Amino acid sequence: MSKQHRDPGTWLYPLPVVLVSCQGTEGPPNIITAAWAGTVNSDPPLVSVSVQPPRHSHALIRERGEFVINIPKASQVELVDRCGTLSGRDEDKYAACGFTPLQSQKVSVPGIAECPVQLECKVRHTLHLGTHDMFVAEILGV
Repeated sequence: MSKQHRDPGTWLYPLPVVLVSCQGTEGPPNIITAAWAGTVNSDPPLVSVSVQPPRHSHALIRERGEFVINIPKASQVELVDRCGTLSGRDEDKYAACGFTPLQSQKVSVPGIAECPVQLECKVRHTLHLGTHDMFVAEILGV
């Protein structure tokens, strides 16, 4: 059997898709669909989310320094996909996708009530990596 060699790229698939809710110091909350998210440390519990700087959510996360990773159910795949095709600059993604803001306990950013799990996160480091900035955040509440 012969293997093919490919050019370097992001070949680590599949990736879990999550909904990251965020909010600036003013204005409504927003949601970004993200696949580049994951665990990076266990004590303290740290996660990362990588976002391109031109994205609306990037500025909101940078401004507030908090976000919530909402883990959707498999049955929500169409809503997750729809959320990823909209821009929070142009419309309210909570309303457009039928999501309900859920008050968080440890951060000032709401989660998504319809998702079974929320990870409330505070940004500890921002790594500028090229096409994306990686927000490394401590999980303050689940």
